[in-house]
Amino acid sequence: MRTKASAAMPTFWDDLGATEQDELANMYAYFDYKLATFLIMAGEHSYLRFQDEMVVDRAGTDLFQIVPPFPEFDRLLGEPQSDGIKINSTTWEREFEYCMVTLDVDGGTADIDWTHRADSSVENMAEGKPATQISTAYGGDASRVVDGNTDGVWQNDSVNHTATAYEAWWEVDLEAIREIGDIDVWNRTDCCGYRTADFYVLVSVDPFESDDLATTLAQPGVQAVFVEGEAGTPTSIQFDTSGRYVRVQLTTTAEKMNMAEVQVWSR
Repeated sequence: MRTKASAAMPTFWDDLGATEQDELANMYAYFDYKLATFLIMAGEHSYLRFQDEMVVDRAGTDLFQIVPPFPEFDRLLGEPQSDGIKINSTTWEREFEYCMVTLDVDGGTADIDWTHRADSSVENMAEGKPATQISTAYGGDASRVVDGNTDGVWQNDSVNHTATAYEAWWEVDLEAIREIGDIDVWNRTDCCGYRTADFYVLVSVDPFESDDLATTLAQPGVQAVFVEGEAGTPTSIQFDTSGRYVRVQLTTTAEKMNMAEVQVWSR
């Protein structure tokens, strides 16, 4: 069977040898083919049970200590936009909100395009999502930064406020791996703009594991962009990557962070 490797490889991929990479690529491609077959045929109440010899032989164990986690387990499909459509004698397609599935039955290949969007309009994926920060002062909760309001005046209750902390940070969980385009950081405007300055914007598929900036920058799979000077209204950073967790973290000893909004735009 000819296969096509999944575009979303695990964060430990670069640490593997060539033979191990080939074996895992084939494993991911095999999963893509099985998943695509299911998605083409799935109905409203369908569910997927992925089963092969490797899984069955280790039933009852911690599977992900043995078999690498598939990134597709944490991706959004959205609503199906159509039934499976036969586009030629051997190939089927099906469109979902957040992916396009193509299955070549005769060739034994499959492609799941996770960058496809049924609605091509850009979406702020951070709005209303769970947000946290290193600490909170004066009622400036982390949720204010994803409330959909870019008003930078503190008295209007849409600006966060951390307590005194070295390398203060704020972050949002997009609740699934998403395709990220630009990230906009909106600063406080009535005063204290110097607080959110000289900072990193970081993106990761996996949760951030440390409060320490150097440790976070060294965490496998973390992508980061440094912004010199004060945040603007907004400062826009282009990423064009996949990720679930987005963090803004200071590099200075300003000790406090104020932001009006962080917008994470789909690409």
